[in-house]
Amino acid sequence: MTLFELIAQLPSRYTHADRKKDFPIERSRAIIETLSPSEHAGVKQVEFTDGQAVVTFTSGETREFGPGSEFLKIRDALSAFFTADDGFTAITGINYIDGVRIYFSNGDISHLRPSGNAPEFRNYAIANTPERARKIVEIGLRKIIPAMAEKFA
Repeated sequence: MTLFELIAQLPSRYTHADRKKDFPIERSRAIIETLSPSEHAGVKQVEFTDGQAVVTFTSGETREFGPGSEFLKIRDALSAFFTADDGFTAITGINYIDGVRIYFSNGDISHLRPSGNAPEFRNYAIANTPERARKIVEIGLRKIIPAMAEKFA
């Protein structure tokens, strides 16, 4: 099998991105800081399984954390914004490289991050359809990011 044939067998994924303009940098930072672990430095990725948080650090170390850990509290806080009413499923992971990238059980991804050089807050999405990718970004910019700014900043 050629590489081209192998790639052709992969499922289609679609991306979309946009930004909330005129969004104060301080508010962006406050959102990211609130959604990031403060008790443990160097967190790269968190995966949630069976009431546990499996945390991979930038050092390569992996550790498990149970109920009451800050990782599960962050997941629960995010779940209050990314709701089933808006088509989101259970949060299965969070990646902290370059912002906060949230993984959902249906394969959707929402990546939140401040702009590096402008007063903007960005939302990138990956989904199984182009419509869903656009919807994730639209909900993020119209509803989720403003609600987070009100609560966290």
